[in-house]
Amino acid sequence: MKPFDERDYAGLMWKEMSWVEVGRAAEEGRIAVLPLGSVEQHGPMIPVGCDYLLAQYWGLEGARRARDDHGVPVVVLPALPFGRATHHTDFPGTISLSLETYLKVLEDVVREVLRAGFRKIACISGHGGNIAPATEGLRDLAGRLRREGIEDVRIYMADNRTCFTRGPEIYRRLDQGQFNFHADAWETSFFMYHRPDLVKPEGMVRPVVKRDSLPLHLNYYTRGDVTETGASGDPTRADTRYAELLEYFPTAFGEFLKKVWDEPLDRQAPAQSSPL
Repeated sequence: MKPFDERDYAGLMWKEMSWVEVGRAAEEGRIAVLPLGSVEQHGPMIPVGCDYLLAQYWGLEGARRARDDHGVPVVVLPALPFGRATHHTDFPGTISLSLETYLKVLEDVVREVLRAGFRKIACISGHGGNIAPATEGLRDLAGRLRREGIEDVRIYMADNRTCFTRGPEIYRRLDQGQFNFHADAWETSFFMYHRPDLVKPEGMVRPVVKRDSLPLHLNYYTRGDVTETGASGDPTRADTRYAELLEYFPTAFGEFLKKVWDEPLDRQAPAQSSPL
């Protein structure tokens, strides 16, 4: 394992290809990977682009492992920088799209990828708040495409059900309390290893959590309702050694892409993975 550097992913990045190369990639039947990022506060110690970088890294590294370890042809689109992050808007730096805008942007990007000739699109999100709206929006889009007569396509979402089945177990190894999943030890560890220049040591303080549970009803809450710093969990427990543990995610995504590759486009064929 080595720190993230885009230059290590030559031949995988859509943005570095000419239109001729993109067309050839589609003709080869490559899977198009779409990373879904977010720009939102991550406490006082790591940057607001955390989830953007996570999506970009997991997408590229997972694609590299799929190609090198499993022989899967893949191309990775630029990560979408903005997502659904309204619950972080108490803090400066967060940029959240409305639900309507987010779903429309996602649909437009997917339709353009299909127009270029690709038939399998696999999405991976670096931000948990994207997964529910993106999954529902893409499932709806898949239905509309079918009604439009476009049936030889598959759209996939990598999540804890379809791909990261050991994700909860990994999180538990860094148990930091009820709200241990945002701007915490593991995200801080990721930056300490991959981009130590972006970690602010003076901001690495254990947050005071205002409440240890949320109401059962579907209320709207912000991260500011939970913690004063925007962080939850304990970033002071971060350690570069944890970065190795987090390599599970690109490894699992690479294996997921192999399943996506093996699944036939024939709608009547038995499913080997979980398309939307």
